[in-house]
Amino acid sequence: MSLKKAVIGKWTLVYAGALGAAVIGALGLWTPTQAVARSNNPAPKYKVDMLWPKPLPERWVTGEVAGTCVDANDHVFTVNRGPQNANLTAKEDLVAQASPPVIEFDSEGNV
Repeated sequence: MSLKKAVIGKWTLVYAGALGAAVIGALGLWTPTQAVARSNNPAPKYKVDMLWPKPLPERWVTGEVAGTCVDANDHVFTVNRGPQNANLTAKEDLVAQASPPVIEFDSEGNV
């Protein structure tokens, strides 16, 4: 091994050792801070309304609901995917009817 390679190898070890010592020292000095909860602005608490929405009219059934949004009047709109009668089996078609592709509910849960 040449003298130049030995010197470069020695300094590489010195730099690696110094870097390792600095990292260990920094981790020893570092302390995580605790998050402080703000009591003056609590998060809203929601509860489930088991009576909303009301049953759908005319034996309607929905398929996969692809989207839901709320307008400025607090009306909820749901968008149902797919062709209207393709999601019903023959038995379901006797007792149910596919819903329209878009259903609007008022704030009371009525269609």
